Amino acid sequence: MSTESYTLNIYNPATKQVEMVTVPKEVYDEYRRGGWTIENNDRRFRRHETPFTDLRGNHENFDEFASNNDLLNQLLAQELQQAIAQLDESERNLLLALFLHGQSERQIAASKGVSQVAIHKQKRKIIKKLQKVMI
Repeated sequence: MSTESYTLNIYNPATKQVEMVTVPKEVYDEYRRGGWTIENNDRRFRRHETPFTDLRGNHENFDEFASNNDLLNQLLAQELQQAIAQLDESERNLLLALFLHGQSERQIAASKGVSQVAIHKQKRKIIKKLQKVMI
């Protein structure tokens, strides 16, 4: 084993900080090799991706399409608004309470005098309904 030592910047989840760590050459080489392999695999994968056609008719790979967050978010928001508009008022109110106002299923259940399980089932039913409309 070599006596050479190298430093690596490693994220410590316990302290939630990046720390400088001294390691032997073998550990350093293995650490760097892992990162290099991941980067190469990503590049090779992207080269062979099937191109997508965006709304303007340009060909893009998935990474480029997914990185266009503004357009993607606009389209999803419009589609979601249209799907939510098709829900009953009680279904919309439940979604608003859960996802916009941050109430828990248990809190909603207590205010309606039903079980948390009943609220959870209603939520799942509404989400499945939205999925069917949006697909």
